[in-house]
Amino acid sequence: MPYVNIKITREGATPEQKKQLIAGVTQLLVDTLGKNPATTVWSLMK
Repeated sequence: MPYVNIKITREGATPEQKKQLIAGVTQLLVDTLGKNPATTVWSLMK
């Protein structure tokens, strides 16, 4: 089960940017490591 922890700088990110970030990194885990996206745990902090 992948655990992804991303910290965003003070400038922050819009909700849409956060959604795209999560989708993109999740797809990277699928493509690179063959991980199941349903088992990915996210922690997104600002």
